[in-house]
Amino acid sequence: MQGSASPSSDGPHIGRYQVLAKLGEGGMAEVFLAEVRGTQGFTRKVVIKTLRAEHQGDAQQQSMFADEARVGARMDYPHIARVLELGEQNGLPYMVQEYVEGPSLGTLLTRQRERGRIDLRMGARIIADVARALHHAYHLTDDEGRLLKVVHRDISPGNILVAKQGVAKLIDFGVARFEHRETKTEGDLLKGKLSYLAPETLSHALVSHQTDLYALGVVLYTLTLGEPPWTSSKQIGRRMRGEFDPPSKLMASFPPELEAIILRCMAVDPTERFPDARLLAQSLDAWLLTTGGPVGNPELSAFIAELFPEGAEGWQPQYDLDPNTMGNGSATYVARRPITRLARGPSPIVVWGAALASVAVLSVLIAGLAGVVIYNQPEPEPEPEPLIDLETARARADFLTYLQLAADAADRGDPRLASRHLSALDELDVLDPELHLQVEGLRAKVALLTQVKQIEALADTDPGEALRIAKRLAAEHADDGRVQELLEQLSTP
Repeated sequence: MQGSASPSSDGPHIGRYQVLAKLGEGGMAEVFLAEVRGTQGFTRKVVIKTLRAEHQGDAQQQSMFADEARVGARMDYPHIARVLELGEQNGLPYMVQEYVEGPSLGTLLTRQRERGRIDLRMGARIIADVARALHHAYHLTDDEGRLLKVVHRDISPGNILVAKQGVAKLIDFGVARFEHRETKTEGDLLKGKLSYLAPETLSHALVSHQTDLYALGVVLYTLTLGEPPWTSSKQIGRRMRGEFDPPSKLMASFPPELEAIILRCMAVDPTERFPDARLLAQSLDAWLLTTGGPVGNPELSAFIAELFPEGAEGWQPQYDLDPNTMGNGSATYVARRPITRLARGPSPIVVWGAALASVAVLSVLIAGLAGVVIYNQPEPEPEPEPLIDLETARARADFLTYLQLAADAADRGDPRLASRHLSALDELDVLDPELHLQVEGLRAKVALLTQVKQIEALADTDPGEALRIAKRLAAEHADDGRVQELLEQLSTP
């Protein structure tokens, strides 16, 4: 979108709004802080979200952008940033939103880490606000009274703002799914940030009100402990099985009632989570009552002021804004940083004595350009092929190799080696639901094989008990040949 400026204006404009600063950008849109001025010295700050110029001919992107504005305009709720206007300039739409003056939850957490102070009660209050926002969105209705069942799909610290007045607000419904949406979102594509996706989303691309609650549980875990439940977003296998350290393991004094709330949100089975976000908010309110009473807006406001005595300078993102090139598709601000790929250490399988042809020590050093500003280039040079494609291909090849090795070990009756091969899969960034279903099936097979081995060992010291356990196992797995063979061996005098 071309920022226009008349001789009488003092900066670039989008519609009737003067742009003050750039707040952020993504693959779909750019976000600006702007101001509208009226008579008698009236001014009001707003946030303007603009579709990027490269999407000017993309009808689907424009329709999705309009959908976000329309559903956002219906959400008149204290804990959701309001959409005020949808406009168009030079063929590109822009959305005017409420300006929330305060840090994002991610910035707030970073400042708490720097201060060495994590406030559990403030965190619980903020998450309760967001839970109420999710409940409102999911139960929103259209003009005909039909439920829209809005699922945000991108709950993360960056999409939660905490106003300096002491109110948390949820933002960015750009990838939300809701009923009667004009533009259908792709059902087989994962939306949202990988670290916060629920197991059913990772395995079957399923989204629901409960997947938003799962993501909010991950946020609450991170906000109250100062670190995420997984050290890497690549640990998909562990996440799908719900394997992470409970809060009390990391902090012995962690309140058990708050831990129970977090664990319920992060249950692998969606039916074991809170049935709706309102009940989650009420549970957090109840915990706050038992630990000193509710956290009011003045208390949360004072908390923000204490963490950020310098005000907006401590939380507002800093981007270059050139009045002559703002938003123009032929003049793009590009910030490149050197990318260093560190060598990958020896594969665990090498340690175990097995060689993998597809797993090698990689050492790739890419020389990047320092911050570069490119002006007035109608046809910019194409970006180099991203390394992630190559890394993803290698990770998939490694994944298939480990999976085959695990299957071979299981077929040979070696559950210990099979388990080691399977554990290596947790560190590989492969997001293929069908492959992960194969892994889960193989894990079940290895677990059963482990039981068989344990019963065989028990038979040397207590054959009667071994036979009793084998009979029970054979009844549960009537179709498994190895189990039935074990039962026959133990039953033979």
